Amino acid sequence: DKYDNSLFLAIMYANLSVINYGMEKYEESERYFEQAAQLSMATGSVRIKHNSVSNLSQLLSTLGKMEESYQLAQTCLELPNPQNLKGLKAACHEAFAEAYLKDGKYEQAIESAKTALEGLSETASAETKQQMDLYLVLVRANQELKHFEKAFDNLGRLRNLEKSFDSHVHGDEM
Repeated sequence: DKYDNSLFLAIMYANLSVINYGMEKYEESERYFEQAAQLSMATGSVRIKHNSVSNLSQLLSTLGKMEESYQLAQTCLELPNPQNLKGLKAACHEAFAEAYLKDGKYEQAIESAKTALEGLSETASAETKQQMDLYLVLVRANQELKHFEKAFDNLGRLRNLEKSFDSHVHGDEM
């Protein structure tokens, strides 16, 4: 209560959301994440705003609230990008990809995941975890569509990123 930093509070609420989700308290998790998303909108960072809305959309799709998930993913796309930051909308397309996959709309999941990966390729930083999540969408959607060769190709890309990610994480720990 002594802090009125919206970013700090948003992070705290997001952490509460993750903890409650892990404890299978989904309604509480959603409530805390909504608070986190609202607080993040008060920050000056357009990246935080995009990521918050995208993450809430993904949480809602995980909970099976598809219409709300789609609406938030669309809201993410409509958020302004005044500095024309490259790859900023990748998070929005990732939210759509996750929702489409959950909803059994595999072709749309593939297209959204590809669009998100293209957006990430424009950025200077390697968003390895985000890329891994997108390749997993591509693997699962292609499996469902019986496009096994494409699924296998994307699985290879996913495994390469996982190795890179693991060595990077363990290297940092060392």
